Amino acid sequence: MDKNSKSGAISDAIQSGLSQYTGTLAGAYPIYNTDTMNISPWLTGFAPLHSPHITHLILGSFPSEASLARQGYYGHPQNQFWRLMGAILDEPMATLDYEARTAVLLAHRIGLWDVYAGCERVGSLDSAIRQGRLNPLHTLFAASPALQYVGFNGKASAKAGQRHIPAHIQTQTLASSSPAYTLAFAAKLQQWQQFFAQRPS
Repeated sequence: MDKNSKSGAISDAIQSGLSQYTGTLAGAYPIYNTDTMNISPWLTGFAPLHSPHITHLILGSFPSEASLARQGYYGHPQNQFWRLMGAILDEPMATLDYEARTAVLLAHRIGLWDVYAGCERVGSLDSAIRQGRLNPLHTLFAASPALQYVGFNGKASAKAGQRHIPAHIQTQTLASSSPAYTLAFAAKLQQWQQFFAQRPS
């Protein structure tokens, strides 16, 4: 099997696993939320940003309203994720479009995904997530032989995802890049730099 065919097979395997879990989640439709007694939309997240060569994976909880509207990871203009990655990788992320930003991450062997494939939520806060359905994380791990480090982007993703990480992968809960988490940027950057300073053995 040539390199392109192998990469395509891996991508197909991840998407196949994802479809088993999300089923009819494509699009958004109203679900009765008994917690709030309101009609909440069912929301569907993104496919992973992935290659078989990634060594580090950032796992968020679920995309914000702004990210869903823009159909891209960390799309809220005040979310500090891309600013953090620009500083860590010494890349001009602020001047790049989304496609170029994601290409930079993959070039540095960094992947992205979220713990939840879909959920009910009004607003963008993690605390508002209801009926969350997990992504099939095992499919990504099986397709990522070089992956050794998972960084949780905030406590909510760590709480939901930690137990689904294989024992051989090191994990770290990072200060959330969300604007709702008000820790100073310099303090966030220090944590994130320490995570990405880890290199495969």
